[in-house]
Amino acid sequence: MRYLAVSIDTKDKKVLVVGGGRVAFRKVKVLVETDFSIDIVSKDFVDDFKSLETNSKLNFIWRDLDENFVLGSYDYLIIASSDKTLNKNLEDQARQKKIPFLNASTSENSDFIMNKILSQGDLTISLSTGGKNPGLLGILSDQVEELLADLDYEKIEALNKIRQDLVERGEKNIGQTIRDLYAKPLDQIKKYGEENCK
Repeated sequence: MRYLAVSIDTKDKKVLVVGGGRVAFRKVKVLVETDFSIDIVSKDFVDDFKSLETNSKLNFIWRDLDENFVLGSYDYLIIASSDKTLNKNLEDQARQKKIPFLNASTSENSDFIMNKILSQGDLTISLSTGGKNPGLLGILSDQVEELLADLDYEKIEALNKIRQDLVERGEKNIGQTIRDLYAKPLDQIKKYGEENCK
């Protein structure tokens, strides 16, 4: 596994997205759900971006792009341009400045990839085909969304509280306790919490 699925802290971080097409839009649509400050630069933007125009996290920069574009100071870079010469130049600049980048057209050159994120409450699931099959990823994410919709979130929240109490008390075998409790009905889980947790 080349790319490790991790969660990064986006607070007080800046990301630049280069490109205004549909690929750029798909990336930006995910980014606006984070705490990133997002600059997006392109000479034009697909109509899909109109739905994001009022988002305060986004700064649209309308300008022509060529191979002489100079990369500023950013924490992350997403290259979603169709200009191969520009993309190569941006990769080189990012490497020199030690800015992690994703090149959406050739992910094998990238420092990171963006997984499909599905979340419900505190539960987050990350899916990826390593950029090899976006169509299959859509099918799989639909199936996982059905699974998420069927979960008992009241049960999950009760288990979260119990686990927190067990951790604070320094209990052993917490994982096994949670697994055992998960198999029980919600009323038994709540009863366990009332009898065993503060």
